[in-house]
This record gives sequence, structure tokens and C-alpha cells, in this order.
Amino acid sequence: MLKAGTIEKTFENGTSWRFFLFGATAQDAMLEAIKGATKSIEIEQYIWSNDEIGIQFFQELISKAKAGVAIRLLCDHVGSFDFFSSEWPGKLRDAGAKVRFFNIISPWRVANFTAWYFRNHRKTMVIDNKVAFIGGVGIRKDIRKWRDTHLSITGDIVDAMKTNFDDIWNKSKRRNIFLLRKWFRKMRKFNLLTNVPHFFQRHIYHVLVDNIRSARHSILLTTPYFIPDGRLFRALRLAAKRGVEVKLIIPEKSDVMFFNIAAYSYIEPALKAGIRVFLFQNGILHAKTAVIDGKWATVGSLNLDTLSLLWNYEANIESTDKKFVDELAGHFETDLKTSREVIYSEWKNRPFFDKMLQYLSYPLHRFL
Repeated sequence: MLKAGTIEKTFENGTSWRFFLFGATAQDAMLEAIKGATKSIEIEQYIWSNDEIGIQFFQELISKAKAGVAIRLLCDHVGSFDFFSSEWPGKLRDAGAKVRFFNIISPWRVANFTAWYFRNHRKTMVIDNKVAFIGGVGIRKDIRKWRDTHLSITGDIVDAMKTNFDDIWNKSKRRNIFLLRKWFRKMRKFNLLTNVPHFFQRHIYHVLVDNIRSARHSILLTTPYFIPDGRLFRALRLAAKRGVEVKLIIPEKSDVMFFNIAAYSYIEPALKAGIRVFLFQNGILHAKTAVIDGKWATVGSLNLDTLSLLWNYEANIESTDKKFVDELAGHFETDLKTSREVIYSEWKNRPFFDKMLQYLSYPLHRFL
């Protein structure tokens, strides 16, 4: 079982990184990085709550702002509505920090289904233009117990993340959020990929599908929400049918119950195609990773659901660095030890009520 700690820092090709495998260790590392900042802090965050963990971050940011550190904080209006509606944005601005909220909508629409679309789901942070954080961890107390994957990283990738932040920061001010730069920048072994809800800017989605289509040996996927669009699911089934070992880890119990029901509706056709499905049983699974053929990997904020793949703003790192890829593959193998494989002969005999709920979820898949 994975312990609630970090994976030791690794250096390769001028880039260093450290993985954090639980919300608590990722949040603690980000807070320590903020405390050590001397020049600038840029944060892009989907979930930021006004609870005891969120307040710890607010207080440290206020202290840094008063000390002269340049701070820019961009939070999603819906995901961070608790923060938006609190006194903390004003306190941060009074201290000298710049605070903006992405795609602000009318408050009475926050709980509306349509408010889920065009959200900034990214979770990135850049400190002093030297070190960056990226992954799936938000700022909220209950997230501390979740199994997630977040990392800190140095090297050329930090410049790309800083420039990407500048772009979305500037566009969010003018609310011109659909005209972002083309963020697909090829580097040597590490690359920043982003998703924007425009066909020609869904870079994570297109790169992931292309790698699945070209896979020859193995595909290892971990996701908290598995509600893929037809193109992605077809690519996975075709890969399994041509002999690629496809393994998928999803949570046995998700933090969003209806998403769990929708994800379960894909299990039977996945098993029929030869995809091996595993249900994670050690608490809430929120990690979002992919490893293909042991040669390519990606990690970040992208879920394998329609919202993330097509309609929200996401940020991932992709890498062909062997040590990086091997570490993510190692996390996957460790998670398998606390996951239960779904056996087709047992799954097809699941209770009729479960089958009906999963069947009734189908019309909503394109909206999830």
C-alpha cells in the first residue's frame, strides 16, 4: 500500500521532480514552497475552499504579499465559489496580491448543471520562476486523505508553465477565454500540454488518443472518473483487441456517486473488448495518469470524462524520460495491490437494480 508520503526527488537531463501521492503531502509541499518564495508566486487552482487548509494558504500568501513577493492567484469561480464568496479575496488584495476568478457567472447559476462547462480545472503553481507544481490536488481539507498524484518540477518546463499562466491570466481579465495560445510545445523529454474547449486546442486529448492508437505493448490508465467519449473508448477497445495489454484503475467508490454509476456502465463493454478493469479500494482515488508502452507518460488535471476531455481547461505534463515514466508505472503497479480486478463472469451477474441505474445514465454521458 502507498504510504502518505513523497517519492524521493529524481534528477534527469537537467530536470528534477518529486511526486506526491496523497493530498496531504502535496498540500504541505506547496505551502512550504510558498513560505520559501522570495520573488513571485503564480497559482492556478480549480478547488480552493474557505476551510482550515484554505485559510492556512491565505494567511501565508498575505504574509508573502506584505513582504513584497508578487502574487497572482487565478481560481475557478465555480470550483472555488466558497473562496469567492468569502472575505479572503479582499484581504489578499488589501495585502497587495492580485486575485482573479475564471469565467465568473451569476451566483444563482453555481449549482446549475450548465455551470460545470468551460471551467478552469487546472491545478498549477509556479514559485520564483524556478519550481512548478502540477497535478490533481486542490486546496480543501478532505482532499488531504485522497490518493492523488501531484508533483514539483524544475527545468525548462517551468518557463512553459509560467508563460501559459501569463496567457490565461491576461485572457481571463478580458474574459476572452476561448482565444488562448496554442499550448503544445515540444521539448526534449518534458512537455506541457493543455486542453481548451476548442477542437484545435484539445492537445492533451489528441496526444493521448494518438499514443493509445500507436501503443504496441501496454496501456496503464488511472482516473477517478471514467466516462470517455466515443473516440477515446473506441481507441482503447481496438488497442486491447490487437493484443495490447490495457489496464484501467478506477475507484470502487468515487467522491461523486453519479459519476461512479456512469463509469460502471462502461465496465461490461470494456471487459468484452479485453480491457482489464480494477476497482481501487483504499479510499478516494483522484489520480490522473497514463503510461503507454513504458516509453510515454502523462500526469496532471485531466480526467477521462467528457467534461475534462472536451469542455474544460486542463494542464498536464507529458514525458518520454525513462525514470519519470518508470516512476509513474511503479505507482500504478502499487495501486493494483489495493485494487480488485473485475471478472466478467461475476460482473454480468451484478444486481438488476445496478444494471438499470447504469443503463439510465447513458443519455447523460456526453454531458459528464
